[in-house]
Parts: sequence; C-alpha cells; structure tokens
Amino acid sequence: MTDLERARELWKLDREADALPLVVRHLAAEPESAAGWRLLANCQSVLGGRDEALAAARRGFHLDPEEPWSHWTLSDVEALHGRTAEAVDLSRSGLRLWPQFWYGHTHLARRLLLADQATEARRHIARALELEPEMVWSHTVLAEIEEYDGDAASAIAQWRQVLALEPDNADAMQRLSSLQLRTGRVGTALSGFTTAAGLEPEDPLHALHVSWGLRLLLNRLYYVTTALAGVLGTLWLFSEVDQPARLLVGGLGLAGVATAAHRTHRGLPRGAKAQLAMFVRRGQSLFRTWVATRGMAVVVVALAVLPRLPPIWEWH
Repeated sequence: MTDLERARELWKLDREADALPLVVRHLAAEPESAAGWRLLANCQSVLGGRDEALAAARRGFHLDPEEPWSHWTLSDVEALHGRTAEAVDLSRSGLRLWPQFWYGHTHLARRLLLADQATEARRHIARALELEPEMVWSHTVLAEIEEYDGDAASAIAQWRQVLALEPDNADAMQRLSSLQLRTGRVGTALSGFTTAAGLEPEDPLHALHVSWGLRLLLNRLYYVTTALAGVLGTLWLFSEVDQPARLLVGGLGLAGVATAAHRTHRGLPRGAKAQLAMFVRRGQSLFRTWVATRGMAVVVVALAVLPRLPPIWEWH
C-alpha cells in the first residue's frame, strides 16, 4: 500500500493528524499528484490550517480541473472561508462533470442550503435519494432542509431514518433530541442526549445537552409540583383549620397557582439559543421570582384580612 493509500484510509477513520505526514511524504515524491493535494486540503481543513487547506485545494484543482473531486474539495474549503457563492459555483461545476453521482447532488444540496436556497436544495436531495436511497449523508441533508423549513415532524422522521441506517450516529441522535425538546418531549429528549453522550463521551457538547435536558425536566417538574401544591393550599381557604393558618397556607397556595399559570402562559422558548438564554435568565431571577410571587400574594391576603383578625394572643 502506498503512502497516499494509507493516508486516505487514516483520513476515512478521522485520523487526520496521522494521515498528514504520509500525505506530505507522498507529495515530496510526487509533487504533481492532484489526489495528494486534495487529501492534504482535507486534512488541513480538519486540523485548523485553513490557509494551507485553501492553497492545497487550489493546487489540486489546477492540476486536474476535469476531476469532479477537485471541484468539490475546493468548494468545501471555500465554504470554510465563508465564500458561499464560490462554494456553490464549484459544487455545480463538479456535478456537471458527474451528473449521475448521488454525492454531487447531495453536496450541491448542502451548499445551496447554507446559501439559503432551500427550494433548489430540496430538488437536488430528492435526486440524490433517487440515485442512492440509503445514503446516510443524503438523509442527513434532507433532515437539515426540513429543519430549515420549520417542519419539525418531517425533520424528526428524517433524523430517525438516519439513525435507522447508522444507529451509532451521535450527531443525528443529538439533533433528533434537540427537536424533541423543542416540541415538548423533554423526557425522550433527555434519553437521547444521554445516548449521544455515551456514543461520544469525549465530546463536551453532549454533556452540555444532557445537563440542558435535565434542567428543563426538573424545571417542568418544579412547576407541576408548584401548581399541585398551590391547588391544595388554596383549598385550605375553605377548610375548617384555624383562620390564621388557613389564610397563610391559602395565600401561599394562590401564589403557587399564579406562578405555575404564568410559566404555562410563557411556554418554552424555541431554539437552542433561546433555551440557553433562558437558563441564564432563570439562574439570575429564579429566587427573586419565587419570593416576589409568593410574597405579593401573602401581602395582599394579609392586608385584606388581618384587620379583621382578633389579637394574636387570642388565637386558638
């Protein structure tokens, strides 16, 4: 096996750091190898050498402009540099060279989606799935298109299809769980986040999502408990318990009902950024809100009824 072949196998295993020296050695021996320059660009893109990746991709493109992979590799690096229009054009030109290849349609669909051209992206991904119905990347891009269009139910179905084809896909599990969280299925989402964290324990993002889902679950349980306690406390207003205790517990109960109703009215914000922002706000204001809502209810009840109560030493 040649250096280039070994490097390519390592790159497929996401071992770009191990592949890079082999690619460099290959190019030292064969500086006109377009495939070598393309692989160097792919490795440098992952390892953070964006300028080196761009130079290598351009070199590979000029050495073999009739090879579709030269176009797609340069398109990826251009996108990495934020040049979306150039990335789309290169993806199109690569597809023109190989119009019956599923990868070319999926690649162009992804580039179009990132350029906010979801309608055309949907046409290309449909063609990709006609050519190869069970390619994970094609279903992944279709799920992203459904998310972009705001169709949560279709996106969830597509992410499930991705997981049916590749059960160990931690990213798909995380994306599916995020959608489930946004649609109110907190317990299911938390289970999915936990599974994703188990698949990729070294990725701190999955641990963050687990804590995020757990926080929302506890938050929901808190407000359900508050509502139930509030209802029970309010019923004390009509019980046979001594008047002062009845008023105090009833006031707290009314405050609990008000807090739960207020939280239900607000609902859960949509989207990951809104959820994380909510956590920050809740962390800053939860105690103040708890004291204010209950305190106000107690004060209102006290101002209304205390003047009518007998002196405290006569309570029994």
